[in-house]
Amino acid sequence: MTYTAASPADAFAARVIDVTLADPAPPEPDLAAAERWAETTDGVRAWLAEPVDVDGATTRDGRVWVPLAAIEAARAARPTRHPLRQVGTLYARAEGPAVWASVNCGRASGGDRLLTARWKQRGYAGGACEAADCPAALARALQNAHAAGERLQIWLTLARWTKDGEVAADHESARCHVRP
Repeated sequence: MTYTAASPADAFAARVIDVTLADPAPPEPDLAAAERWAETTDGVRAWLAEPVDVDGATTRDGRVWVPLAAIEAARAARPTRHPLRQVGTLYARAEGPAVWASVNCGRASGGDRLLTARWKQRGYAGGACEAADCPAALARALQNAHAAGERLQIWLTLARWTKDGEVAADHESARCHVRP
């Protein structure tokens, strides 16, 4: 697979878009994926790029060649997108914390990694989740609260990116209320 761009960094970004966000396989460009990439925060971009291996790629004449096996391996591990009603959108992998692409919950912001979540719905047992289990668990909790016509309280524990591009050691907390 060949990527041609103004710089190696732009070629790497095109590769990340292809293996994490794009629906059709290259060479067909997915313009919606490029728009989603442009709208994301640096923290989300870094999270998406983490598993994309640079080994085996060669650069010549402004082009980056990547073995097809590396592209297919990265596509097999692509993150899933989880829109959560009235809360935001998460990207998640099979392991590790998910990352908020967008979020409407207290002090949380796009690019924050979701470490844990707890929720409580009046009259029902609450719930909790950790890391990669949270997107599906939160979606079920939101669906159940909506079906019951009840408000859902959610507490999040987050890891936030620093200006240096590292995940902060201190964790952030956010709380929100979702109405039916």
